[in-house]
Amino acid sequence: MPVNSMQTRFWSQFSNDDFLTRTSDFNMVPGDIMVTSALTLIIDGANAQAAGIVSASSVQAGDENFGDFYWQWRSSLFRQGLRLLTVGVGSSPGTTAQGLFTLFVF
Repeated sequence: MPVNSMQTRFWSQFSNDDFLTRTSDFNMVPGDIMVTSALTLIIDGANAQAAGIVSASSVQAGDENFGDFYWQWRSSLFRQGLRLLTVGVGSSPGTTAQGLFTLFVF
């Protein structure tokens, strides 16, 4: 199966207070799509950073939620007929989190 297109999204965030999670939704024409995230999770005492796939909706598997907490998020996913994707980045107080998400469209 050849790759027809590839797109990447990157963002960085800093948290001053509690653990901060930001998510972003991607709505798309249903297609066979592989998603990968640069999943970085660094724990140093109470500090953590995370980036991952929070939820997805597809023709193949229906609606899927991978959890409300960053350690439950997926680092990669392939679905036939993927139509909605939610990715997230989380960071502890005083830390910066960076996430890179790549979509491969087949």
